[in-house]
Amino acid sequence: MEVQKNVLLAPHTTFKIGGPAAFFVSVSNEADLLEALSYAHEHNRQIFLLGGGCNVLISDQGLDALVIKMETKGISFQHKGDCVEVTAAAGESWDALVAATVERGLWGIENLSAIPGTVGAAPVQNIGAYGVELSDTLCFVDVLDRETLKMKRLSAGACELKYRESVFQKKEGKRFIIVRIGIMLREKYSPRLEYRDLKDYYNSKNPSCAEVRQAIIEIRSRKFPNLADVGTAGCFFKNPIIERDTFLRLARQFPEMPHYPAGEKIKIPIAFLLERFGWRGVLRGAVGTHRDHALVVVNYGGATCALIESFVCDIVRDIEERTGIVLEREVLMIS
Repeated sequence: MEVQKNVLLAPHTTFKIGGPAAFFVSVSNEADLLEALSYAHEHNRQIFLLGGGCNVLISDQGLDALVIKMETKGISFQHKGDCVEVTAAAGESWDALVAATVERGLWGIENLSAIPGTVGAAPVQNIGAYGVELSDTLCFVDVLDRETLKMKRLSAGACELKYRESVFQKKEGKRFIIVRIGIMLREKYSPRLEYRDLKDYYNSKNPSCAEVRQAIIEIRSRKFPNLADVGTAGCFFKNPIIERDTFLRLARQFPEMPHYPAGEKIKIPIAFLLERFGWRGVLRGAVGTHRDHALVVVNYGGATCALIESFVCDIVRDIEERTGIVLEREVLMIS
């Protein structure tokens, strides 16, 4: 294990933003991880876990901490009845995991294709797209408890997965370092095509698992920028879940607004309102929203964390003034 000093974090994030880490180390196994924790303890440093750097906005000043980049690998498959339990290490690419399951004709996470980031980050925000969330298939998460330095297996229920939420975001869950996850997938034909884009794409066809994955990749490529060209963390805000009376008020103004039941409340796609209020394709210097997706905030080159912060605060203020909805961030600000 080699600990580096003053490592610029911008190249390690998809936003391409972030100052230096005081200390930086990559770990490829559990022994390295334990050694990194010991190093942080000996040097009295906080730690920050970094996967693919896909859902974070890191301060321009960087982090006075030991940044641990998870690069553990390994995917295994075990038949259990008419299902297959898939176990994947935290440092694996999420999309590589999806591709590996689709190659085997396994159903359950194909709608989560082309989501950037690592496996270890997936439970933290209960990643989801096109009508599917990780919570639909998750069966366990193996974690290292920072306080006891012992491994522990958390059931899916113990992870408390909700819409873009989990126990790992709460105080009691921050002690856990995700080492691997287990998901249960099906061999039986079971596509999830209720999302409108997929309905339009396939109409009345019965696509294979691989065809659904390819459709998702094509749909996402039309909506999201190429990370090789610009910096972005994808969708910046969560879709709000609002009270029914708030929804009815907005529906009178926008009768065509899509909406989905969420218990006694209603979930709405905030990109719809951002577009109606003129936020799609807005450009302010090096910062803006993508021309094809108002929910995607983009670093077009040379943007700083401070500029992104100022821009998104303007969006939050405008939406609250117009609708009364206070937007919640999906992207995590790290300082």
